Amino acid sequence: GAPALYTMSAGSILLPRNTGISIGPTTSGTFIQTGGSIGSDPASAPSLVTLGAAAGSSGTYSLSGTGVLRAGGEYVGKSGSATFTQSGGTHDTESTLFLAYNAGSSATYSLSAGSLNPSALHVAESGAATLDVSGSGTLSTGELTLAAQPGSAATLNLAAGGTIYSGDDLQHQQTTLAASGSAVASCRSCSVVA
Repeated sequence: GAPALYTMSAGSILLPRNTGISIGPTTSGTFIQTGGSIGSDPASAPSLVTLGAAAGSSGTYSLSGTGVLRAGGEYVGKSGSATFTQSGGTHDTESTLFLAYNAGSSATYSLSAGSLNPSALHVAESGAATLDVSGSGTLSTGELTLAAQPGSAATLNLAAGGTIYSGDDLQHQQTTLAASGSAVASCRSCSVVA
């Protein structure tokens, strides 16, 4: 069948206990958010957002405008493939944001505007992932890990204007490059504040 397509421009979605959003759980799906807010119920267990859950599946998320996405935890490419494009809005996670979680998965996260604020960010946990930060995009995280497990592959590209904040005022004060796999990092007229 045709890929699933969801759009959101206003309003709010409050995720109750032990629920989440899965985009492309077994086939392919796309979520386009230009406004409104998605978040966890503060009184419940953190919710999960998953893109590309199963092997062979694909998930795409586009966040722009005034959209707000707040997840408990997040998998961009859990066992399948996933693309997250952020050109505006606010994206927060209470725990770790994983890009390419399992072996064989792949993920790309492109941040060109807005803010990305995960408690921790693992770029290529066990798969292959690319993180692009450019324009007015700002990444603030307590822990940034690239290529966490053996066999993983991570690429981090910081282009003009892109900024990454990690420092004593954040949770883990830990930045790890090429922890176990292979990682490539490049920076062009960008800022890394530690």
